[in-house]
Amino acid sequence: MEDYGVYYVIPSENISSKIIGADITRRHFIMSDYKPPFEMTETIANLTAEIAELAGEISVYEGLTTNPKLRRENRIRTIHSSLAIEQNTLTIDQVTDVINGKRVLAPPADIKEVKNAYEIYNRLDALNPLGVLKRGYVLAEDKSGGLVRSAAEAEAAGTMKLKFHDGEVIV
Repeated sequence: MEDYGVYYVIPSENISSKIIGADITRRHFIMSDYKPPFEMTETIANLTAEIAELAGEISVYEGLTTNPKLRRENRIRTIHSSLAIEQNTLTIDQVTDVINGKRVLAPPADIKEVKNAYEIYNRLDALNPLGVLKRGYVLAEDKSGGLVRSAAEAEAAGTMKLKFHDGEVIV
């Protein structure tokens, strides 16, 4: 097995210097002598940054849509933390049990707070404007990005951007 690790010199009290190799999980490479087969330009840097940003957005979006268990656990933690600030005495396990419909020995007001908070979180998804678009509605924007709310505004706007749940169209 070849070792490509960078070695660091760390001063020591007993030894004038001690050489330590980077372990495989935190491998560092010397890049000062590397010459890429292209010339780095501002355009390349901008495109690379844009690709990285879009990749991050995709990663975040995919994580939210494909892992409902994680979303549920985070929602439970959020409810617990928010209610604890308001002096709710339930533990995270009790909050989980209340949401799962199990019986919990606790003050009725605290149990009711958990149920109400969970209900509100469920309703927030329905109020999300993008959720409305999935039901067949469209958001219309004028050239400046303002919402078009009537037929008269649409006529005055001329060109508009229509936002659907899966993309945009200029009309």
